[in-house]
Amino acid sequence: MIKKLKLIILIAAIFLGGNIVGQDCNFYFPTDEGSVVEQTFYNKKGKPESVQIQKVLEKKDIPGGMAVVVEQTFKDSKGKNEDMKAEFELKCQDGKFFLNMDDFTKGMNLESYEESPEMEVTMDTDEIYFPSDMKPGDILPDASIKVSVATNGFTIMNMTINLKNRKVLAQESITVPAGTFDCFKVSFDTETKAIVKVKISTVQWLAEGVGMVKSENYDKRGNLDNYTEMTRLER
Repeated sequence: MIKKLKLIILIAAIFLGGNIVGQDCNFYFPTDEGSVVEQTFYNKKGKPESVQIQKVLEKKDIPGGMAVVVEQTFKDSKGKNEDMKAEFELKCQDGKFFLNMDDFTKGMNLESYEESPEMEVTMDTDEIYFPSDMKPGDILPDASIKVSVATNGFTIMNMTINLKNRKVLAQESITVPAGTFDCFKVSFDTETKAIVKVKISTVQWLAEGVGMVKSENYDKRGNLDNYTEMTRLER
């Protein structure tokens, strides 16, 4: 159960980053149709464990900004066994880049519950975003997502994911296998409560027009637990 919760937190920790779209709206992800972002997940010893590939399928204008439709695929470290595949939408609107809320429930197997007519799945989420005028020293709003699964009036699962202490630490250049990028360095704590409580502290580097370049997750003792790097970018 703890390993599953860590996977949920790891996926949830995948924050994305962006391009200037419209007036005062920074899109924290590629916006050109056909663009591909590949991110590789490593354990604390540097061994690759899985790969996430995201492809921009469509770009469209929305009131106050723009949105893109993204296809996302997860594979094992050898590029095989597609465990998860889905489409989602990212948007930048009225000066805010909104994160994909679906990322915060992947690994919870909600689809199996939703497909059963006897199961009722309810979700209550806050909007999570990066402002276009983000700068070092900023404190970003906390957020949470709550999931409940019930059958015949009885609750069989409750889960809460809290994102706290979101801060913009610096603006700096960082090099990963996909290249060298000018990034915002941000940090936050993720606390997941279900049968047990798991807390992870995260440091991430986000580049405009590119996405999440690197992410490091630390356990409650401050030890590196796992990390993610962008390993391919095609635009």
